[in-house]
Amino acid sequence: MEKEYNVSLQVMQHLVIDIGNARIKYAVVDKGEIGATGNLPHDRASEILKIVKQEKGIRRGIVASVAAAEPGWLKELEKALDLFIVLDGTIPLPFRVLYRTPETLGPDRLAAVAGAYTKFPGSNVMIFDLGTALTVDILNASGEYVGGNISPGMSMRFRALHQFTGRLPLGEPENGAPPVGGNTQEALTAGVQQGILREIEGYITWGRSQFTDMKVILTGGDADFFAKMLKSPIFVDRNLVFTGLDRILQHYAEHTQD
Repeated sequence: MEKEYNVSLQVMQHLVIDIGNARIKYAVVDKGEIGATGNLPHDRASEILKIVKQEKGIRRGIVASVAAAEPGWLKELEKALDLFIVLDGTIPLPFRVLYRTPETLGPDRLAAVAGAYTKFPGSNVMIFDLGTALTVDILNASGEYVGGNISPGMSMRFRALHQFTGRLPLGEPENGAPPVGGNTQEALTAGVQQGILREIEGYITWGRSQFTDMKVILTGGDADFFAKMLKSPIFVDRNLVFTGLDRILQHYAEHTQD
């Protein structure tokens, strides 16, 4: 889908970084198009600095981080770029936020909403990010972020059942698992996977009763796993957060710099 924002002003490449709970993901974006992507464990994050040195066209960067503390290597990255921003509730956005406490809103959620705003301008959109947590967020056709919900993701549910009970084993995802378990291991797998599936389906049913012609996007590490189980028409975009970060960075550059 053709982007409506002004890519003509993007005369340089952008480095967009998503610091998650498990890994650090990054992409190089050129005129709104996602190029090279990668991911690293947290203890190798400083390798991202090498990308800036190798790709001479990268002069702007943005990071969305859910880490408890800001990593020290970000300071070095800031020095290496002409413009570098850490996404938080103070950064101007291309859409309006109706959330009552925007300062507490996760930057990864903001980025996903910005990605949806870019992909489907003028549409009602429900965004599911299936990672460590399962988040669902709603953008209305007027370009307003309405709000959203947070619940445990798939791996967190498996770990919680194992850690907070005396005898339940550690479950793991299984393609083609039966909807109802015939033993304890199957019950764990089906309980977690079917629980998430029904959760998503319930949100979609509710959303389409409230919002006209609502689009649904799945993103995050478990997006493909659940997308094939859903019967509703949806879109899967593993790079949605990258697209959103790039849009926010471009919006910031256009509205704050000469």
